[in-house]
Amino acid sequence: MPIVRDAHHRHAAHYLRVVQTADALFKQGNENLEEALRIFNANRANIRLGLGWAAQRSKEDENAAATCSDFPNVGALLFALVFAPVERFRWLRHAVSAARFLCDEEAEGWHTGNTGLVHLHVGNVEAAIGCFEQALAICRKFHNRAGEARSFGNLGLAYKELGHIEKAIENYEAAVLIIEETDDRLYLGGLLGNLGSAYSLLGEHARAIQYYKRDYQIARQMGNLRGQAGVLSNISLVYLATGDYPRAVRFVERSLSISRRIGDRVAEMGAINSMGLVHLNAGAPHKAVECFDEMLMIAREIEELRGGANACFNKSLALTDLGDLNGAVMCAEISLPVYEQLGDSHLKAVAEHLSKLRQRISYAHPS
Repeated sequence: MPIVRDAHHRHAAHYLRVVQTADALFKQGNENLEEALRIFNANRANIRLGLGWAAQRSKEDENAAATCSDFPNVGALLFALVFAPVERFRWLRHAVSAARFLCDEEAEGWHTGNTGLVHLHVGNVEAAIGCFEQALAICRKFHNRAGEARSFGNLGLAYKELGHIEKAIENYEAAVLIIEETDDRLYLGGLLGNLGSAYSLLGEHARAIQYYKRDYQIARQMGNLRGQAGVLSNISLVYLATGDYPRAVRFVERSLSISRRIGDRVAEMGAINSMGLVHLNAGAPHKAVECFDEMLMIAREIEELRGGANACFNKSLALTDLGDLNGAVMCAEISLPVYEQLGDSHLKAVAEHLSKLRQRISYAHPS
């Protein structure tokens, strides 16, 4: 019935505007981050209803298709914070179909790039690279320089996950050259942080700190609390690598405080992981186990497979230090099939760790 259809469309359009409002506040930073999350979470049920209606009608109604395509693009940052990966995949799949129905190839490119980010988040790195390359080709076709920069940056993230650090740096630097033509300082900060991470992996810690400091300066200037939390956690890992444990703890505590304040569960999980690693390397495995247990609980709550596997593997390392070899084997065995499923770069290290644990147990208890 037209009246019912129009009512559904007005409802969906209204909550699309709510998401736009929350997104604008989120990008302003400072106290606006918390307000953005409050607005989004308070309206989450109706946002889902609007998304569901638009997706259901997107192959037969242009207004519904446009709404279906707009939702995940406008709300990309908040969707990543609030929705589990399986739900983000679902809405992006509908958005791609809607964009094709509308013959909007440029929107399809944005959705494809965002789909790649979800693939990357759950460890499907090869699938992510395919999405990013497809998005890059579309952005070039439409001379979308900002989109090109994001595609290069996303490819850098993917290659870093594969352990191809030099190739990751090459893509990050290509993104920086483009983004410096614009006024997108938020994304520039993220790219600088990614370069810091890459150089840290190469063991160039001083250079890594320089990039992180530039990233942090931009995040502070923009009031980007989420960005500040991420940079502080990354800096703590650099100090961990150099053996400066007190400074590592100070930075990760600041990161954890911000993450909890803004309700960013992914960042909170990352900060707790960093704290656990600091305790593990500083010779406090009991405290490390507590951190990894808390990390695992969050990973299960937000359905984050890789985070859960990382928590189990790191807990196995801590239990090994405590002499609980059977417990260490059990934790490592939980992480191993997840890494196999994801094709994760940790797979070889976990398999070797398990082999050594079983050897130690067999030596201690010969048959």
